[in-house]
Amino acid sequence: MKCTELCFIPEYLLKKNILYFIIMSLFLISCASGYKDATSIGGGSAYPRSEQASDSRAKRDIQPSEDEHEEKPSSGKEKTRMMIYEASLHTLVQRLDEALIRTEQIIEQSGGYVETKAIEKETGKASFRLRVPANMFEKTIEELSTLGKVLTKNISARDITKEFSDVARQLQNKKQLLERLYELLKKTDKVKERIKILNEISRLNQEIEAMQAQKDYLQKKASYSTIQLEITSQSLATVGTGSLIYWIQNLRPERVTLLERPKFTMPVPEGFLDNSKLWKQSGTDSVMFTPEGVKVRTHTIENDPQGDVSFYTKAIEFEQNRYQLAAISKNVSGNRIHFILPRNSGYENVYYGLSIIVVKDELHIIEVFYPSKQLYEKYQASVNQAMASIEN
Repeated sequence: MKCTELCFIPEYLLKKNILYFIIMSLFLISCASGYKDATSIGGGSAYPRSEQASDSRAKRDIQPSEDEHEEKPSSGKEKTRMMIYEASLHTLVQRLDEALIRTEQIIEQSGGYVETKAIEKETGKASFRLRVPANMFEKTIEELSTLGKVLTKNISARDITKEFSDVARQLQNKKQLLERLYELLKKTDKVKERIKILNEISRLNQEIEAMQAQKDYLQKKASYSTIQLEITSQSLATVGTGSLIYWIQNLRPERVTLLERPKFTMPVPEGFLDNSKLWKQSGTDSVMFTPEGVKVRTHTIENDPQGDVSFYTKAIEFEQNRYQLAAISKNVSGNRIHFILPRNSGYENVYYGLSIIVVKDELHIIEVFYPSKQLYEKYQASVNQAMASIEN
């Protein structure tokens, strides 16, 4: 049977065998696109039945080989390739807050966007999933590499030219078949046949949606490259080394690390709320606090290892060295030590007040957590005044 004869199957035959039409529709798509001129002759075949060689050539033209589907370069120019570029980058930075701001600036300047972002305050780590235009991929990698010391960098590329072309071609064929099914539905009156067509339309619609999603995904991945960025704060990356005195090494400004309750009384500083009853009974996170989040914690612990003011001053200074941040202030007077230490709590800069009063076999500890420089400047005077009133 010749192509042009298939193009003129009588309507009553189509209604009689609907499944046959559905199977042959894919063939008719190629037939219609390749031989519009031949089928325009009313009702007759463009090729005589006796001309077997001519009919064979027509079939070869209707069903091109796989190699013939591939587009050939025109005018001596190579076809543009579709590539997916991906990279992973891990950097060690001095200040996490500055690195986060700079990262946002770099992505904005590249015309990209942040797809996902996660920041861990306690560990001083941040992770980004970034999307940037493919033509800005290499430049963006170079810019992000200047955030700090590059620990690891990996770049990959994948050619999806043929994959995308195949999906696009199959999608177009299915859409053409869907149009023919809708045309046939309009001409069919029998209930059973309409049900068969509707079921086939439903199945085909699902396939088209899936293939369209796959095509869009490939196009998006090729248009916008992906960069997985990991940032670690250097000041917190070194935690785990330093002072051999466990309780000093374990101190954290933003959370409770000492569980012992105080054996001394500290007056409530001006602007603070008294939480001492709950502090002694249920172990809340502060004995005194302000509405803005400044917290005071007090403890009395055993003087072990046995040390004097000089010993604990050196221990705290040694511990602070591993954060690579110099103390803002240090005051040693009699049996008392008072430090104001800058720390990075995640991506925020905080101030940590640590005071030790050495009383023979016991140590009175006062911790003050200032969430910001502004709050430190606002409340430090009232806190210092209250601590000065503590009796030995």
